[in-house]
Amino acid sequence: MTKPTVARNAYRWAHPAIERMIRRRPAAALDFLQADATTKHFVALAVRGWEAHQGRSERVLRQLAEDIFSRPRPSVLAALWGPGLGKMTVLKRLPGRILPRHHYDGLIQALLDPQRRQLLHQCEKITPKELAIIAHFDKPILAAASMRAVSKIGAELFEYVMAVVRRHRPDLDDAGLVAVTNELKRADDLSPWLRRILRHADLPPPPWAGSEHYTTTVRR
Repeated sequence: MTKPTVARNAYRWAHPAIERMIRRRPAAALDFLQADATTKHFVALAVRGWEAHQGRSERVLRQLAEDIFSRPRPSVLAALWGPGLGKMTVLKRLPGRILPRHHYDGLIQALLDPQRRQLLHQCEKITPKELAIIAHFDKPILAAASMRAVSKIGAELFEYVMAVVRRHRPDLDDAGLVAVTNELKRADDLSPWLRRILRHADLPPPPWAGSEHYTTTVRR
């Protein structure tokens, strides 16, 4: 039987469930330990489905131990997550190590949405940052920006920048914001892009947060 420390190192948060499956089916130990990166992501996705959607059922885990290396991967995942995931070739483009749980949740959400699934297929390599960006792609403004640019800027910073633009360019409706966002092609362009959009914008009347006048006014 595999040593728990080996499974823990290979599968991180998923290792307790994997060790339980190995105890039920010792013959699977070698399959788990010799798995390539794609297979490890498949295993992690199966374990996460068992956790999140099967209530950590002992019966389901027992069945998973039997099925995980004997049935087609789409069938195994469909039994845990539900239908509609399709082929799982996307797993080949994930990073080498097991990802945190929330990234697998986001991956499933993307696979179930046609637009987000298309974005996944556009990524030669799918990084955790790109998964985070794709999770926000129900927002037309984020969808309008370059995937590569936004993934390098980061979702939080990009949302902050868009909040600034909305505040200081009230003349731009959603269609106008999409149009200007389409001009952002690279992360390196963020600063000149923002200056260009805001160059004719009026500053809000003082006091401004962080200014000396603001501090004095608040204290009064």
